[in-house]
Amino acid sequence: GITYSLSLLGPTLEGYGPNQEQKWQHSAFALVISETLFKVINDRLSHVRPEQVVIASVGVNLDEIKRSSPYVPWESGVCKLYCCGRLNPVKGYKYLIETVAILRERGFDIRLQIAGEDEKGGTGYRRELEKLIQDKGMSNYIELIGEVSEARNRQGLEEAHLFTLESLNVGISVALMEAVAVEMTVFVTQG
Repeated sequence: GITYSLSLLGPTLEGYGPNQEQKWQHSAFALVISETLFKVINDRLSHVRPEQVVIASVGVNLDEIKRSSPYVPWESGVCKLYCCGRLNPVKGYKYLIETVAILRERGFDIRLQIAGEDEKGGTGYRRELEKLIQDKGMSNYIELIGEVSEARNRQGLEEAHLFTLESLNVGISVALMEAVAVEMTVFVTQG
């Protein structure tokens, strides 16, 4: 009996988990970020979707998201990487962790912070990532910092030398827009 809406920022429906019919059937309205996703919703869920499904652009407020001190690129010593987003296999964190391990084996002093939490409040995919980090001996170099406030996210962006996003399936990444807005170097892969 509680009303709610859906907002889908990714390029495909598959990234939003199971039970899509149930989720859509009871929503009051929905926002999607692309015509492609809008078409998928209409093709697959027309029998359960709410009457109002709107294509909405996303972006960041450049008046609010800006650097408080000049960006300092990495030249030597510790290289700080920062990444943020929900902890989900589609985000490619496994590959990012493996990449950090390889770079450390080659002599680069890489440190990584990943901000975000899984859909199960830390008891789902986060546990797989924690095990991978431990198995690779990366516990001192890779930190899962969990869900963070906007202020803490900006702090992470400003403290890092490089923002990284290894998503296997991403539409329009707000996290990437925020990193660009604070004028830092970004490394992004997209499947």
